Amino acid sequence: MDVTRIIELQRALLQAGGVWNDPEACRTLEDLLRTDRLYEVGPNDTADGIAVMSRSMGTGLADGIAATFHGYDTGGFSTFVDPYASFLHRVLRSAGAGAFHDGPLFDPAARENTEVHAKALNPNQIDRQMAASTPLSVGEGMLIAGYGHVDVPGEGSSEFKWLKLLEPAFTAGRKLRAELQRYKAEWVQAMDAMPVALLVFDAAGTLMHRNHCFDALAATQAGLEDCQTSAAQLVARVLPGSRRDQYMAEAPLNVVSLVSLPDCQVQLSAAQAPWPHGDPICLVSVEVISRGEHYVLTPRETEVAKLLAEGHQDKQIARDLDISLHTARRHVERVLSKTGCRNRTEAALKLRGLR
Repeated sequence: MDVTRIIELQRALLQAGGVWNDPEACRTLEDLLRTDRLYEVGPNDTADGIAVMSRSMGTGLADGIAATFHGYDTGGFSTFVDPYASFLHRVLRSAGAGAFHDGPLFDPAARENTEVHAKALNPNQIDRQMAASTPLSVGEGMLIAGYGHVDVPGEGSSEFKWLKLLEPAFTAGRKLRAELQRYKAEWVQAMDAMPVALLVFDAAGTLMHRNHCFDALAATQAGLEDCQTSAAQLVARVLPGSRRDQYMAEAPLNVVSLVSLPDCQVQLSAAQAPWPHGDPICLVSVEVISRGEHYVLTPRETEVAKLLAEGHQDKQIARDLDISLHTARRHVERVLSKTGCRNRTEAALKLRGLR
């Protein structure tokens, strides 16, 4: 095994997506540890369940482990329906980050009587294991190499030495992923708590999330789902790598577009937002500004619209409503935008029904 491949493997283990996003790194790691039964176990995205990842093993292993998983206790330890499995995880978590061979704790009789052996390990011909393990705030991250009873490497084997060499990279990468999972969970809660309908796109322009407010709006406004395509096109003008210098000079972080749907008109506003350890994401707010011939105006915008219909200028609107000239102009711009009018004269003609 040459040094270059080891460095590439360490780099893959350090990535936010782990080694599973790199098929070549997975194959290298399997070759290094001499197993086709390599998998990773750790908390799921919401830290209320367990997740299993593997390149070559089917869903049977994940389903078997999930069926025996009981939850996390107050100390953050993983618990299983089998006391023996819970005991092994408690030992590993208490030992801290490191590479561990099951030799010192291996008890064939105890193992074979567990549900995790019957439902997960035995169906996948896993009899012995060694693992790189690291405690997380909840649960443990474990990169596990499984073996049959005749081909298990010993504690002094080159396979176990490679695992010990790679453990620091796995630990650092797994802790990074745990922090990103925690950040994403908190971020999703924050997005869902916002009183604005939002579509969230990643740096590649792929929809990541639609918040509760958007779902609620889509449930009451027919055809709103169709605006997602227009939102994705808008995102391409905002995200890094696709912005133009001229556009950046005019509006570096925000762009607005009006979209006409069969039953309504929608205003989309796109802006960048920071994302840790990666390119910025893009938030697109979605606002229905008209339904048929009815314009969806705020109470203040309705007052401004009535004064526009009477031919009032910005200074007079500001005086009549006891607001600043700047605020009056901003409200006028919003009314023109929502009604699709090009100028005040067109707005006055269209809005006379509001008086």
